[in-house]
Order: sequence, then structure tokens, then C-alpha cells
Amino acid sequence: MIIACISDIHGNAVALDAVLRDIDGRGIRKILCAGDLLGFGPFPNETVALVRERGIPTVMGNYDAKVLKFPRKKAAYKRKKRTESYQSFKWTYKHLTEENREFVSSLPFSYEETIDGVAVLMAHGSMRSYKDYIPEATTARELAGLLMDRVPDLFITGHTHVPFFVDRGSIHVAGCGSAGKPVEGSPDVSYVIVSDGGGLSGEIVRVAYDVERLYAAVIDSGLPPVFAEQFLHGIGH
Repeated sequence: MIIACISDIHGNAVALDAVLRDIDGRGIRKILCAGDLLGFGPFPNETVALVRERGIPTVMGNYDAKVLKFPRKKAAYKRKKRTESYQSFKWTYKHLTEENREFVSSLPFSYEETIDGVAVLMAHGSMRSYKDYIPEATTARELAGLLMDRVPDLFITGHTHVPFFVDRGSIHVAGCGSAGKPVEGSPDVSYVIVSDGGGLSGEIVRVAYDVERLYAAVIDSGLPPVFAEQFLHGIGH
């Protein structure tokens, strides 16, 4: 069993394409995505297309949900959200095709599958909420509550944008990192490979991509320029 775990692409189809080429180059055929296809980046439709074309099982992310709610939440967003966040929700909803809106709307909250005898469970955050963070430091006791006492062999999560792989008792946790919007001070994006060779293990993979192209596309799109800087320097969330 070998799984490439990706997440938090945030409209950066340039990075996602590079990540998928890296995965293909390693001969990995199973890919799972822990959500947040949308927001920040200028290529929401291209990002969704890459995921749809490959039939990659994907769950709903918190940012995906916020974009979809924009028409009925825009007044509240304008009052409560940072200006650039409001502009991101508005721009992304406007530019996302109706077909792709329907696809993202259809994404499930969680996903589970048994792969070669390994019970896999995936959600963007926790099993309580896609807004919950599960960082590497999460304890076994904390994890039990966040998973609502579900006990998979492997839990795949996103949302933190920081890649990791740990075991907490009988549960292994793969934090996917970000295949589109890194936050660790480098423009390189990341994903996690999980394999079973007599026991589950994880490998963090970092991928360089044409960030200058992405930077220019953000500026040209009319999205807030601060997003271009965040992508370029690997900062912000």
C-alpha cells in the first residue's frame, strides 16, 4: 500500500501540477486529498479540473465551504473577515464555473476506505469540524476526542499546511502539508507519502514549482497582492 496524501491547494494549479508530476514519477497510483481546493490562488477551475480528471477522492475544506457560502454570507464576511479574505471569497466564487461549484458542493465531510487491509479515514480538520487543527503535537488523548472515538489505522488531515507523520497509539496520523500554499518560509509545496512495509511509515516530500508564474498570475488576476507575496515567500495562512 502506497498513498500520496495532498491537501490545501488553494487555487494554485501550477503547484498542484508539479506535485502530481512528482507523484507520477514515483509510480504512485493512489492519491487522496484532504480538501481546500479553493481560495487565495488565481486558478480555482484549473485546480478542480486536475482533481476531477484524476478522480482523486477529496473532502470538503473549510475554505471551500466559505467560498460556496459567499452569496448568502457576504454581508457577514464583509463585517467580520479581513478585507483580503473577503475579496478572496468574492473573487473565487465569481470565477468558479457553475459546474465546478456543484462539484465542490458535492464533496463529503469525510472519506473512508480500506486499502490493502489498512483502514483509512480522512477529513480536512477533525471528525468534529473542518475548522479543527490537528498539529503534530496532538496527544493520543486529544486525538481520540478529535476523531470522536473512531479508531482507523491511518487518519489523514489537512488544514495546518505543515506536513508530518506520527503515530498516536494504534492510530497513525498523516498531516498532508500544503500542495499549494506553504507556510514554512519557503515557496516549495509539500505532500506526504504513506506506505505499508510491515508497518505504516510516512515520508514528507517537498516540491519546487514555478512560483514566479503563480506570482504574476495573482497580480494579473486582480486578487489582493498580499497573496502573491505569501505564495512567493511561503508565509501566511
